[in-house]
Amino acid sequence: MHKRWRLDTQFGQEKIVMDDIKQLFSASAPFNERVDDMMTAVAEACLNAFEHGNRMRAEAHVLVEMTGQNDKILFRVTDEGTGFPYSPAMARERAAVPAAKNDSADRGWGVMLINNLADSVRTGFENDRFFMEMHFLLRERVHHA
Repeated sequence: MHKRWRLDTQFGQEKIVMDDIKQLFSASAPFNERVDDMMTAVAEACLNAFEHGNRMRAEAHVLVEMTGQNDKILFRVTDEGTGFPYSPAMARERAAVPAAKNDSADRGWGVMLINNLADSVRTGFENDRFFMEMHFLLRERVHHA
């Protein structure tokens, strides 16, 4: 299974992908148990790509690619930004900082959310585009330590 979306950098475009994920997976077990996780994580990655990656530039686009194999689904969200170094520990550390001691208390929660919903996450660059990959295991949920 393979699907690709090209989104304008505009809030609300993430709903196109969310709707497609819901239609593709809601009715088919074992995929249906992960639909909400996939929709939420992919939407958050798209919103981050619009705002932080593409800096809301209308001429920039976000690409979302989905690849499915047997018991796992991979989503890759790419943007035209400079990216950031990601690690699960970074996401957990960000969540542990009390808002009163964090100058950017409203920042970083999306990455923590993605980290908690996906079974694994990785970032990198390919063809001068930053990407975030989110892997979802569809038959057995892996819980993060």
